[in-house]
Amino acid sequence: MAKSAGSTGTKRATRCRAMLAAGCLLGLGCERPEDICAPVNDRIGFFSQGDCIFTRARFFRGHEWLTHFGNAELGASDRFDDSEVQWMARGNRRVDYPQELLVQLDNGVLAYVDALMERTERPEEQPHHFLLGASDSELGAAQVAREFILETTTRALQTWPEERIRALTLLGQAQHTVQDSFSPAHTVRQDAPNFGSLPSDAAREAPGPAPCQGACGCIQRVKAYLRRDEEFHEGVLYHGTEYDTIGHITTDDSIYREGRDCHRPTEEGQVFACLNRFARQAALGTMGYLGWVRREIQAGNVGSAASSEGLRAGFDAFAADHLRFCF
Repeated sequence: MAKSAGSTGTKRATRCRAMLAAGCLLGLGCERPEDICAPVNDRIGFFSQGDCIFTRARFFRGHEWLTHFGNAELGASDRFDDSEVQWMARGNRRVDYPQELLVQLDNGVLAYVDALMERTERPEEQPHHFLLGASDSELGAAQVAREFILETTTRALQTWPEERIRALTLLGQAQHTVQDSFSPAHTVRQDAPNFGSLPSDAAREAPGPAPCQGACGCIQRVKAYLRRDEEFHEGVLYHGTEYDTIGHITTDDSIYREGRDCHRPTEEGQVFACLNRFARQAALGTMGYLGWVRREIQAGNVGSAASSEGLRAGFDAFAADHLRFCF
C-alpha cells in the first residue's frame, strides 16, 4: 500500500532500527550493534567492498553476481576481463549505495540509512531502478528507464578511450537498471516455460528450449516504490513493504531460489545453482546488454563517434529481446 506522507520520518527511523536488528539476527557477521560498520580486510573474488558489515552481506551482492554471470555467458572473445567486471560491479552497486552518502557514516549508521532512504524516495531516482514515478504510466515508466539505459551507455562509450574506469562505472549503472527490470519486486513479466534458461545450460544438461527472449517474458506491469500522487493511486502494484525494504532492496529482490541448501551459498558454482528463474533471466539480459556494448566497441562507436542516435539501432534490438513491454 502507499506510504503515508505524515509518517514517513517515523517509519523510516523504525525501518532503520529494524533493519539493523534483522541484520544481526540473520547472521550477517555482527555480534554487537557497534560491529555493524567495523572495518574488514577480506576481499571476496570480484566483489566491490560494501559500506559496512550489513551492506556487505551476501543478501546485497545479487547485482554483482548477475554482472559476473552475464559476462560469463558471453563467448570468450566478447567477455570483459576480470578487472573490467570489478569496476562495472562497483558502478552497479553504487546505484543502490551512492559513494557520496558514505560521509553520513561519520554521524552513525542510522544517519547513513536515513540519507539513503531520502535519496531512494526522490522522483528522479525511480527510472534508475525500473520503477514508477509519482504520476507516470507503467508504459511511460518503462520508456523512461530504457532511455536512461541508452543515455548512460552513450556517456560510457564516449568516455571509453580516455577514461576507462569512468566508462566501466557507467556501464555498471546501466546494467543495474537492466537487472532491476527482471526483479519481481520491480516488474511483473509474462511467464513462460523457458523463462530463466541460459545459453550455457545446454553444455551442462540435456538440451532444452531456447532462452526466453523477445515477446517471451515481456513486461506486463511496472511497480512503484515512491508514494504516488493521489489521482494516480488506483491499481498500482507496490515494491516490497514498509518493513522488508532497505532502500530499493526488498526480499523479493533476492537472486536465490527457496530452500535450505540455498540459504548461504558462497562458491561461484553454488551461487549459480541457487539462482532463481528471475535471476537467471536477469543474467541473460545482462549478457544481452554486454554483448551489445561489445559490438559497439568493436564497431568503433566510442569517443566522439558515440551518440544516442548512432547507438539507437543496436539498443533497440537489445531492448526488443530483453526490455519489451507486452502491450
